[in-house]
Amino acid sequence: MKRIILYAALASLGAAGGLSASGQALPSELVGEWTFAGQTLANTGATASTNDGTYSIAGVSNAPVFSADVPFGNGNSLDLTTPDSYLRINNTASADDGYNGLFDAHSPSFSVAVWEKKPNPAWQDDAWNGFAAKNNGYTASNKGFMLGRNAQQNTPVAQLYNGSYPAAFGATDINDGAWHHLAMTYDAPTTTISLYADGVLQGTATGVYAADTVDPLIFGASEYPVGWRAANALIYDARYYNYALSASQIVTIASLAPTVLSQPNGGTNIVGGTITLTASIGGTPTPTLQWDFNGASLPGATNATLVLSNLQLTNSGSYVLYATNAGGSTNTSPAVVTVKAVTPELIGEWTFAGQTLANLGATAYTNDGTYSIAGVSNAPVFSSDVPFGNGNSLDLTAADSYLRINNTASGDAGYSGLFDVYAPSFTVAVWEKKPDAAWPDDAWNAFAAKNNGASASNIGFMLGRGATQDSAAAQLFNASYPTAYGTTSINDGAWHNLAMTYDATTATISLYVDGALQGTATGVYTADTVDPLVFGAGEYPTGVRAVNAFVYDLRFYNYVLPASQVATIGVPPVPTAVAATVTSGQMTLAWPQDHTGWTLEVQTNALNVGLGTNWTRMARRQSPPSSRKPLNQ
Repeated sequence: MKRIILYAALASLGAAGGLSASGQALPSELVGEWTFAGQTLANTGATASTNDGTYSIAGVSNAPVFSADVPFGNGNSLDLTTPDSYLRINNTASADDGYNGLFDAHSPSFSVAVWEKKPNPAWQDDAWNGFAAKNNGYTASNKGFMLGRNAQQNTPVAQLYNGSYPAAFGATDINDGAWHHLAMTYDAPTTTISLYADGVLQGTATGVYAADTVDPLIFGASEYPVGWRAANALIYDARYYNYALSASQIVTIASLAPTVLSQPNGGTNIVGGTITLTASIGGTPTPTLQWDFNGASLPGATNATLVLSNLQLTNSGSYVLYATNAGGSTNTSPAVVTVKAVTPELIGEWTFAGQTLANLGATAYTNDGTYSIAGVSNAPVFSSDVPFGNGNSLDLTAADSYLRINNTASGDAGYSGLFDVYAPSFTVAVWEKKPDAAWPDDAWNAFAAKNNGASASNIGFMLGRGATQDSAAAQLFNASYPTAYGTTSINDGAWHNLAMTYDATTATISLYVDGALQGTATGVYTADTVDPLVFGAGEYPTGVRAVNAFVYDLRFYNYVLPASQVATIGVPPVPTAVAATVTSGQMTLAWPQDHTGWTLEVQTNALNVGLGTNWTRMARRQSPPSSRKPLNQ
């Protein structure tokens, strides 16, 4: 009975750290670790300075080669990409003077682990390749182990060398050019081999381990001394334990604390719009992610990308992504989101009153126009030919001429997004007259456009004429080019009003000609923030597919005009009564409710020089439509 009890006690000790040559219990510890800190091959484990490494090529010692490419931190990895190169751990073979059996005979249970990166996809010898090994090769008396890659595969394997070669196989691709952590444990009491990749158990097997005391422990090759079946990889933080690590301990040493690879960018949009926040997080094992909004967790927001759709004012604030794994935690910088309530209004109108290109809409003087020919600014050319009134039209009959609206592209210093991202729904309208029946380029020609051309990433819109037709078309630029077509000839030498509306809530394009609805279509509109709003050409900056026409009273609204208002602006106005009242030194001029959207121009002095020379656009209210001005101005 006493012998049985004593045997059981000895077996228990052997399952932990093993026994010394004198039969004393050894502590369970990390007996060897090689991190290559300071570009040395020193062992920093429990047997420090006893088992330093030697860099070898085909059995010949060489000066080690290090790399700054590491899986984490700021240290160095050992470069074993040279054919037949490996790291030999000194005093781990019985022939060495300092041999003590801590890496074989005294480790009936053991764990070996290494970080590896395979920058070159080719495997030497195209067979079994070792990242860590201590064996006597394929001999009659096979002994030892190998942690490496499966024969002619890109997956890991942990194998014992004996007559049956028991092996645990993995599934992770270790030939993808990324860093991976490989670990092999052998538990002597249960004779179990366990294989881990990146902290995850991938396979197990059972078999009897016979320690190889003759050959040294090596990293980066399968067999010693020739460096046969080398891995030709970078290795980092190679470890040997004299006991079998638990699964949780493997997770700990395999864990890369999360790191932020790219920060999320905040943004500004309007109510009803969409903002997408995206971050990139690294770490092993894959970190758990959680977005916070103003310090509180967002339910269900556990991906690297956060889509904020149908924005409301309450979505304004700070968004932070937190990442956690067994190695630690981190978080991104705050991404600030601002949601604005945009007032539906006429933000741009160019009537060419006083022969200027000034914007008289709500963003007056911020978005004036520039007359260009094939991308080159020129002095504008005006005409007295107008659809109504006594003003001027802009003459775009010169080849490749168009009107560029300033500060409507993100590259402009005064860009505000009011003509694209802040207008998911919009209306664009223009009066046009085609004095010359010929269309340049004989294709699609635009009276109003904001798009990036017929490119692979089509975005934006165009209001113009359909290809090789004399009728109007309203088109979105995307993969399918949804288009609403008209029927009225716009090439008859007469003035016509063209209007395009896009309703983001229903994804509906509507085309109006002379105030009448002529066609609809549906499609997804993606705003083009890079290119400016132009009138008179199809694409910027060359002026390709220009219309070579007169244009007048150009308008851009940041909402969908109802059909009744499109009908109002789509026909020449008729004289209407303006009511005048005077109160407290203020004169208020008002006009009928069905003229909502109209503006008032007054001429206040120098009447002797004739009408149409110094008209002033007066600020207005939409409901009721009116304008007020002090009597002394």
